[in-house]
Amino acid sequence: MVFFIGRIIALWHNATQVNRKAENTMPDEAKIALIDLDNTLVDYTGGIVTSLNKIRSDQEPVLTRENCFQEPLPQWQKERMWLLRLVPGWWRDLPVNSLGMELFEIARDIGFELHILTQGPSSDPNAWKEKVEWCRAHLQGDYKITITEDKSNVYGRVLVDDYPKYMSAWMTHRPRGLGIMPGNAYNQTFSHERVLVCNASNLDEARARMQQAYDRPAGPNR
Repeated sequence: MVFFIGRIIALWHNATQVNRKAENTMPDEAKIALIDLDNTLVDYTGGIVTSLNKIRSDQEPVLTRENCFQEPLPQWQKERMWLLRLVPGWWRDLPVNSLGMELFEIARDIGFELHILTQGPSSDPNAWKEKVEWCRAHLQGDYKITITEDKSNVYGRVLVDDYPKYMSAWMTHRPRGLGIMPGNAYNQTFSHERVLVCNASNLDEARARMQQAYDRPAGPNR
């Protein structure tokens, strides 16, 4: 009886060790690049600026990419933006961001498994559907889509994302992860040793860093 119990404990211990080893290594072997939508693949800023200027009065200033999101935003502008995003087709019909598409193709050329990673507005379920429709209309080849309310715990070797808050949160969970940040007016001062703020002039550096992330040996699930 003692032998039998001891044998069960030994088998349980071995199984636990195998499971822990699998948890720590298997996900990292998947060479995944996470690619954001808004202001990465999609020109969200261009879309919202165009939409807001169409309905502004003659007494209101013209909005631009540089001033559209300057804090503090007036309440009337926040409410207009919220209403515009509720219009059927608004998310689906947003224009393409050429820089993000170049980074998407670089990741594909290197060999990454491509995962679109975008945050879905909790107050607008229709946006979730239209983000998928946008992807199907504009992205070719194999890719997967994840829509979430928290990007920080989604696994990938690389995250391509323009928004400093989301990038910083993801980095806390991925101490070996690489961040590529398409440059915008609001992220030019962002600094992190594993994040490259990217523009048309340093795409070669972005490619080189992404290649290094792809080539690095698999390690613990970190």
